[in-house]
Amino acid sequence: IAQLRKKVTSEGFTHDWMVFVRGPETGDIQHFVEKVVFRLHESFPKPKRGTTENMHTNKFYR
Repeated sequence: IAQLRKKVTSEGFTHDWMVFVRGPETGDIQHFVEKVVFRLHESFPKPKRGTTENMHTNKFYR
């Protein structure tokens, strides 16, 4: 989900993004998911990013 910011940040960010990862039938997946990897557009620094901690919220910036 993308949400347009009211003001562009000093770094040039225009949107806040939220991504949901869930299992089939909305079951709890924490017992078998160790890591989530995001493949961003190649214009981003480090376009392949993963997280193993705090998978409830994580922010990636351009």
